[in-house]
Amino acid sequence: MKAIVCCLLFCACGSSFAQVKYGHAFSGEFGGIGIGISAQYDYIFLQTDKGFFDARAGIGGWANYNFRSYSFSHAVTYNFGSANHFLEGGIGACYALQPADQPYEVTTSKYFAGPMIGYRSISANGFQFRIYANLFMGDKNQTTVYGGIGFGKTFLRRTK
Repeated sequence: MKAIVCCLLFCACGSSFAQVKYGHAFSGEFGGIGIGISAQYDYIFLQTDKGFFDARAGIGGWANYNFRSYSFSHAVTYNFGSANHFLEGGIGACYALQPADQPYEVTTSKYFAGPMIGYRSISANGFQFRIYANLFMGDKNQTTVYGGIGFGKTFLRRTK
């Protein structure tokens, strides 16, 4: 995980800073770090001439007739590319909570974290499409691969 962070910082530090174009985004996702269906907020906090850094947080969940869970996700990624097409790589994590449905059951919770890689496209009018995979590493060396797909709207940041 340290190697991923170092690689992302190296990519950003080798670039000169460009005028900030994107500011923040809202998206809906199925799968991915939100586990189930989730709403995500992205804040694009640093843009270079080769891409941008993105921090995101979300809330989601999944339910059917005998199961329900909630998820609180967060991630930091670097999006490398140009012409509105980006390769996304970084670290994502999720706190998943499964409440007890019966008095004799116990509420369970788990925290998963791991690397993620994907593709993001942002159109000229701000429409955002994202598809990615992440490798969650949980307790007892449990490793799970999740995939996610999302659609949203990116808003431009006003610059002087």
